[in-house]
Formats: sequence, structure tokens, C-alpha cells
Amino acid sequence: MLTLREAAEFAVGKYREGAYKFVFELAWRDFWRRVWEKRGTGMWLGTLDHVEFVQEPAFVNYKGPVSRFTKYWKTVQGQWFPKT
Repeated sequence: MLTLREAAEFAVGKYREGAYKFVFELAWRDFWRRVWEKRGTGMWLGTLDHVEFVQEPAFVNYKGPVSRFTKYWKTVQGQWFPKT
């Protein structure tokens, strides 16, 4: 099983400048996969509250409206890019 740190190291080695955006996109997809597994059927059938889609910033260093994904990203960002 690949850890988040190993994935981040691979991304930095392969994509260099684009690594941060690449990892951000992976986290975005992982977040929505989890949301869809938990609430997808209900959202599809309209039995649960709708999801408000807020346009996400290009990077998380952003001072605008905070969506559910931005909150999620801030909890896992340190696993991808630990501060050294």
C-alpha cells in the first residue's frame, strides 16, 4: 500500500513544478470519491440536502469562501507536503 508521503515524493520527482497541483487534484478526486460513496445514492435520488459547489482555489493558500473540500484538504495537506 502506498502512503501519502510516498505518493508526494513520487509526484515531486516526476512532475517537479506541477507536483503540488497534481497532488491537489488527487486529493480532490479522493474527497469526492468518499463523498459519493457516503451520500451519492441519496444525492442522486434527491433524498438528502443538495451539495453546494463552491469554485475551489487553484491552491489552498486562499482567503475566499471555504468549501467542504478546502476544509478536508487542510486536514490532509500535511501528509502530502510535510513542513521540513
